[in-house]
Amino acid sequence: DLDKDKQILKLIKSQTYTDGSLYHGYWNKKLNLKEGYGLMLYKNGSRYEGFWKNNFQEGTGRLIYVNGDYYIGSWELGLPHGKGKFVGKDGSWYEGCLLYTSDAADE
Repeated sequence: DLDKDKQILKLIKSQTYTDGSLYHGYWNKKLNLKEGYGLMLYKNGSRYEGFWKNNFQEGTGRLIYVNGDYYIGSWELGLPHGKGKFVGKDGSWYEGCLLYTSDAADE
């Protein structure tokens, strides 16, 4: 229900975290979590722009690393997962399907 979603989600101008990272985008005000489309500027200079769910990158998004490399594609539980493309600043690239399991995330 669209009216119910409007009551739960709100657009915030910015949220600054204790580590210096900055988030700008949709927020689930009921759960106090990033949810929907947003931009995260990390303290190290990397940035993620795309969709969030329950505070994790989820759905389609792009992460640009501080060194200029980037990944664009599908995300699940904060990890690149599914169809995507990694491009190195030197022009090298890989396009395919990335599958991360909970075991891989723990390593």
